[in-house]
Amino acid sequence: MENENLTPKEELQAENEIKALDLEINFDAKTFISEDAPPELIAAFLDNVKKNEVDFQNAPLVSIYEFIGQPKYAPLDLLETEEQFEREIERLQALLLAKRVLIDRPEFLSPIGFYRFLIKDIFPHQMRNYTGETIMHTFAYHEFYQDGPEFIGFHSQYVIEDLLDLSKPFTADWISEECRSTIFH
Repeated sequence: MENENLTPKEELQAENEIKALDLEINFDAKTFISEDAPPELIAAFLDNVKKNEVDFQNAPLVSIYEFIGQPKYAPLDLLETEEQFEREIERLQALLLAKRVLIDRPEFLSPIGFYRFLIKDIFPHQMRNYTGETIMHTFAYHEFYQDGPEFIGFHSQYVIEDLLDLSKPFTADWISEECRSTIFH
């Protein structure tokens, strides 16, 4: 892009705005470009982000279990105590973290519940087989199940308030849309 009315710095800033818009349109990336940041640094950063996004999008899908090297793990029926479950969870979490996979563990979930979640939900879950130096693959229990106390409390309140709103008829749309796949453990 060359415009005789722009200084080289302004031209690079305009190119950076276009790069940021490209990232937003093509990768749903939200960017903020500080006006006092060197435009050369911002250009390099945006180019790096785009390269990583393209590489990530082109990476094939694999199960998380494959991604971390298909480690051996104890079957559910062989573990008996909470301590045994916790040791196996710690071992699997270390293997996951070594491959830059972070699993958020909710406080309310028992060791057996979280272990079951790891081997029954996380291991078969498909993810991009991408190992960029700056990427951390993160997964949270609430992305799979909406059965935590906070979720239930918040949404129960929402339903009750909707029921009590006499200015409009209660349609139950929210219940059918939001609670359709809720599974309680």
